[in-house]
Amino acid sequence: MLMVMPVFAFVGLVSVFKAKPRTKRMLWLMALAVLAGIAVLVLLLWAFLPSGAWWKSGYWWLWTLAVIALSILSVGARMFSNVLPVEVRKARDSFSHEWRFNHGEVNGPPVLGLAMSGGGIRSAAFNLGVMQALHEAGVLRQVDIMSAVSGGTYTLSWYLLQPFYAARAHATGDGEFNINEVFDEMFDSDGPYQTYLVNHSWTWASGLYSEQR
Repeated sequence: MLMVMPVFAFVGLVSVFKAKPRTKRMLWLMALAVLAGIAVLVLLLWAFLPSGAWWKSGYWWLWTLAVIALSILSVGARMFSNVLPVEVRKARDSFSHEWRFNHGEVNGPPVLGLAMSGGGIRSAAFNLGVMQALHEAGVLRQVDIMSAVSGGTYTLSWYLLQPFYAARAHATGDGEFNINEVFDEMFDSDGPYQTYLVNHSWTWASGLYSEQR
């Protein structure tokens, strides 16, 4: 084992010197943490040996100070070996690849966006009301980009999936599919889409299903 250890040590040093600066720093800190931890273990085992003259002479405080300092060094090096530098992303020179989302002019950036925040079923209901108002004002179909998180995704997924389901169901039938009629029906308060939402708005409450009206 003693003959093999120098080989492993040599390979480890070569790996450290060939590593990238960030990886090299992490490896050096990890090695320092391990060596400091071994030193602490040796000092603790040394305390169980018969006390020498240095201990009786009052130099025990040096031993205590060494244990504390090496422990802090080991823990600190181990902690900072996992800390990676924060890199600031370089700003893109152009956002022209996003211009394709502009419904009106593909040679310009998106003009109108709609962001729906989270908040569970209450956020979903609020966002649905906002979308209905925008639809009635003739603005909703002009939105270039939509974004949603948490409860807002309930409404956004409903808005995106219902026309898809309607088109798929219409594909098996006869007649011409009109997407505008689907949207009008979706935002009709007495229509089948919103009536279904009202009659099937279930959430979890106290481990049981609770109907939200």
